[in-house]
Amino acid sequence: MVSWDELKGKFIEALLLSEQEICKDIIKKNTANKFYSSEIEKLIFESQEEIGRLWEEGSASLAQVYMSGNICGDLINEYFPSNEEEQISLQVGFAVLSDYHSLGMKIVSSNLKSRGIHHRILGIGLTPEELLPLIKANPLKILLISTLMLPSAYKVKELKELLVENNLADIKIIVGGAPFRIDEELWRRTGADYYCANSEEAYQTIQALMDEGSIQ
Repeated sequence: MVSWDELKGKFIEALLLSEQEICKDIIKKNTANKFYSSEIEKLIFESQEEIGRLWEEGSASLAQVYMSGNICGDLINEYFPSNEEEQISLQVGFAVLSDYHSLGMKIVSSNLKSRGIHHRILGIGLTPEELLPLIKANPLKILLISTLMLPSAYKVKELKELLVENNLADIKIIVGGAPFRIDEELWRRTGADYYCANSEEAYQTIQALMDEGSIQ
């Protein structure tokens, strides 16, 4: 049986070569072997993080980063389909803070939609100051924040302070992304209310808040 590292290595190699059909075939074959959505999500996340690291050290080109992102975006749309017919009226917002890497948000967003959780995409690459008026314009109970880089993760603390200053401290902040996976206590230091490692945890956290009556 192929190990996880070998599987991820083959997937990354195919992404770097822009071999979309090979990427699809890797997932399709493993799906037949009970390769569940959480593992597909993990494969995409970890592969994109590795390609980002390769780009930072000069071993991958910007074109490769861009094409691999497009391929993964197509895979997300295929394996995380949204269901627009059944939606819960829920005051949930989603944004990518400071970064422009939106794959994580797309995966979580697709999963939430497929489970009937309606939410607003507030934008990507937003600073805390840019995000604040969008939050004010959309009465939220929950704010999902995705980040890719560590400096962006620390922006959550600035956003939290702005929310407190503007009497919006009751909004629950759920964070996710590479910096929070690497440092398991980072979410607490930024003032976030919850950290979710993947889309399933995000759904379960929102559902728990609903069940306990914290949100309507």
